[in-house]
Amino acid sequence: MEINRLVRRPMNRINNERILLRSIILFSLFTLGAVAVIVGSDEPASPAEDGTLDALKSITGQAMMDSYAYAALEELSDHIGGRVSGTPAAARAVDWGIERMKGLGLVNVHQETFMLARGWSRGLAEAEIISPVRRRLRISSLGWVGSTAHGGVEGELVIVNRFQFDKEMKENAAKWASKILLITEKGAPPDEERPQHGIFGKFLKKAHAAHALAVIGTGGGPSAGMQLTHPYSPGWNEYFELPAVSITAEDQWKLERFLVKGDPVRVRIDVQNRVTPGPAESANVVGEIRGREHPEQIIVVGGHLDSWDLAEGTTDDGMGVATTLGAARAITKARLQPRRTLRFVLFTGEEQGLVGSLAYTQIHKDEMVNHVAAVILDIGQGPVTGLNLGGRKDLIPAVQKFADAMRGFAALKVTDDVLFGTDSGPFTLAGLPGIYMSQDSPDYAYTHHTEADTFDKVKQDILARDTAVMALTAYWIADRSERLAVPWPSEQTAKMLIEKKPDGLLKVHDLWPFGEVGNEARKSGPYAGLAGRLFEHGLGKSFANLLLFLASFPNEDRRRDCLMLFLQTLMLAKLAGKPGRPRKRPEALPRVSHGMEMTMLWEDELLEAWNMRISLERQGREFRIPLKRRGFKDDVVKAALNRKATPESSWAQVYAGRKHLAYGTARNALRALQKPGNWKPAPQI
Repeated sequence: MEINRLVRRPMNRINNERILLRSIILFSLFTLGAVAVIVGSDEPASPAEDGTLDALKSITGQAMMDSYAYAALEELSDHIGGRVSGTPAAARAVDWGIERMKGLGLVNVHQETFMLARGWSRGLAEAEIISPVRRRLRISSLGWVGSTAHGGVEGELVIVNRFQFDKEMKENAAKWASKILLITEKGAPPDEERPQHGIFGKFLKKAHAAHALAVIGTGGGPSAGMQLTHPYSPGWNEYFELPAVSITAEDQWKLERFLVKGDPVRVRIDVQNRVTPGPAESANVVGEIRGREHPEQIIVVGGHLDSWDLAEGTTDDGMGVATTLGAARAITKARLQPRRTLRFVLFTGEEQGLVGSLAYTQIHKDEMVNHVAAVILDIGQGPVTGLNLGGRKDLIPAVQKFADAMRGFAALKVTDDVLFGTDSGPFTLAGLPGIYMSQDSPDYAYTHHTEADTFDKVKQDILARDTAVMALTAYWIADRSERLAVPWPSEQTAKMLIEKKPDGLLKVHDLWPFGEVGNEARKSGPYAGLAGRLFEHGLGKSFANLLLFLASFPNEDRRRDCLMLFLQTLMLAKLAGKPGRPRKRPEALPRVSHGMEMTMLWEDELLEAWNMRISLERQGREFRIPLKRRGFKDDVVKAALNRKATPESSWAQVYAGRKHLAYGTARNALRALQKPGNWKPAPQI
């Protein structure tokens, strides 16, 4: 009726109304909100143009009007429950996944086994304060850690500041024998926290070697929520002999209050875990909808089947399991067969360091060239809000076309963000778009890994919507006329990861597969020219590499501060000489008052010295070397220490004054840096 009324309007308005009518009809073609547009041949096609539109509409209806995913999640949560990789519960979950996939009519349903470094299961974990009062403490053992002696151990509580793990290990490890270590947070956190697993795992090994009795707390700070513990695995597929536990925030703060008041605290702790003497078997579950035109081309769709065991593992990651199975159900119920193969995978070993997905990429390494993408959901119980393409910025225009078509149904932000905290990571390493679906899950901080991770935390309508988004994303990639992506060469992937910064995490855990490939990305930073100048003046590869490390910091102020410290150290250590004939570089600068060697070749020492200086400056103090001491020329010192000077101008001034750099010894220079008398109150401005 509305259309008839429109076409009877006066002729002088007919052209405008035809345009309006055409827009209305085009908008109505796709209930998800797609708007067909005329594009040039160089632009990616939208769903309305690439032939996937009708199929996507059908999938949406099947996913939104079906309760399959919700029922599957309830069964997984309530009847199987917590599913720690390598345990009988996880094996039951694998059998359940195979049965579910076969029931959906998927083909090539099977399990793919791999080995965990050790098998582990939770036992007793109890703790109590013995003095100054007697109180029970609420704790849970971390995963893949050892046990105390039978009957427990008792010891004095000693604080370890997680913001300064490196310093703690260097200066205080000798004091940890027969002590129970409490992880706390003191002072300002580092601007860029080190990879949590790497530094905390290193700390646990050091504490065990120092004969500590146990560790209370984690590398990630106090537990979130009320009366909750948050266990996790401190390493990537690694076992630690020292028992370590998560403690509720309330009990953590009680212990800290006693210690701050100066009260000696004694604690008894009893942890009895079970660990296999050797590797343990785990498995991924795999099933497919084979492609009709290019069955050899594969899109992986998945979540992780394993979970922690304090509760049911519903939000982490039963949600990903349910949406994966629900997506397969929606596509098969719509009687659709995409051009390419959809391979649905329920990973295990995720909580131990992406072991299952890493195993998948190894098992299928000869097939990876034919993989197109991986779509993963693993960020809780909230609605999907974005598609993150795992570093593949080149794919944003094409995926944005799909996201634009989804606006009437789900607003999705498309980015090239990278995540190695879930199973998308190994596919990114393989050069593929490892697409992880971001979600708005504010309660996830309180549910994942905790006793609160239960089925009642999930809303059926949100689960249905997330299932639809996963199914639509996967099917669109699989059925579009043009292949979305091919794997990048290793050089291109390595360069992207260096630019995106997860390379440090990967190298800490020996997961970096590229060797030195891609390191040229470091040389394109803002101080690359200065690094070249260091080479010209013979300062050596180690110092130039250190400068490239400084250039990698994303924060401009931090880059400048660290660079100033570096230039200052060059000056104080007499490392400048006649052009072309520099003085011999010492392998390590002399020891300073607290016994640390300032090698200037390692990140830890550099950051410790930098943090020392910044800490004093935050107290309103500044570094001043007396004008007539040790021959330092004031203008050169100011040039190197002026945090507001540009790196290039500072270098130019320092180099211009190089004849003055020969004064003093490295030992005296570093003592000057450490001596409190050289730090004066900063003038008030």
